[in-house]
Amino acid sequence: RAAPDYSSVISRFERLIQDPQTPRRLATFYALKLARFHAKTRNDRKLAEKILLDALTRDKDSTQLYLALIDLAYSAPTFDENAVLSAIDYALDSEHLSDEEKLRFSQRKLDFLEDLGTDIQKL
Repeated sequence: RAAPDYSSVISRFERLIQDPQTPRRLATFYALKLARFHAKTRNDRKLAEKILLDALTRDKDSTQLYLALIDLAYSAPTFDENAVLSAIDYALDSEHLSDEEKLRFSQRKLDFLEDLGTDIQKL
């Protein structure tokens, strides 16, 4: 059985994301949808990550994009603690998020380490 052809769907999303007329938050919405599509439907997590990182260059203070990166790492077929921590640290290292948002990401990191961490030193 031939694999479905998603090229028209993908190119439509890409056009909407790249179009300068598309409002920034709407482009972020489309990027989130396209990244989820690649991760879940096409099983291409690397491309999903690239789409999210590209979207962050345009919408630098989008907590949704940072959360999607964390979710992508967390939901990987093989659990990788360092990948999840790297995604959280990426948000914490951002100069575009407010202190309140960074505090929430810091709390997520603490919760993650308490629940699933394997190294007490990281706490």
